[in-house]
Amino acid sequence: MSNTTITPAAGAVALAGVAPALSIVGVPVITMLEAGGIWLAQYFGLTTGVAGAPIAKRRYTVASMQAEGVFGSGGSVQLEGTDDLLNFHKLSPSALTAAGLVAPLAADGAPLGLRPNVTAGDSTTALNVTIVLRG
Repeated sequence: MSNTTITPAAGAVALAGVAPALSIVGVPVITMLEAGGIWLAQYFGLTTGVAGAPIAKRRYTVASMQAEGVFGSGGSVQLEGTDDLLNFHKLSPSALTAAGLVAPLAADGAPLGLRPNVTAGDSTTALNVTIVLRG
């Protein structure tokens, strides 16, 4: 027997930036960074019509949302907030329609719960959204 070297085939795709295997669409992977009390809620593979599960954090000073991925035709994601964890309302004047960042919310505009909501797109829309809470 001899050793056989296995090399990737032409066109192989690198897995950088792919969602963790245990993530569930719409359910955030939440991590707490030790430095400065920063919370990250990451949602992977959100598709058209999917609102992420809300994250509730009673005390934070600033929140922001970043979206990356495939927006598809007409794709958009909106940052929404709630004070009763049932009824959500838009927090930014317009939705993101391309990769980018929603400006931070100040403490006086910080609702009890936040979530991303993919409000439009097509069958190719698949977004990775990160919400950052500082507190």
